[in-house]
Amino acid sequence: MRLATVMIGQGAVYGAVRKDMFAPVCDVYRQRYPDLRSVIAAGAVTEMAAHLQKKETPLSGLRFLPPIPEQSKIICVGMNYRKPY
Repeated sequence: MRLATVMIGQGAVYGAVRKDMFAPVCDVYRQRYPDLRSVIAAGAVTEMAAHLQKKETPLSGLRFLPPIPEQSKIICVGMNYRKPY
């Protein structure tokens, strides 16, 4: 299951991408876990699949947002530099 956060209407919604469609989670699940960070922290990613809405939206009309909003850390490793000769 590929996870995503998208802008639908005036708000950010998270859910799953299936082929060329996006299925958001239901409102009850979103009240329990307001964003993907809380879903992952609770270990509830597998459970999330049972709470996806049946109504799907084509990906072509969506604006993708960062999957995890307001990251707490960004870790980078400079491994892509050429060695000096």
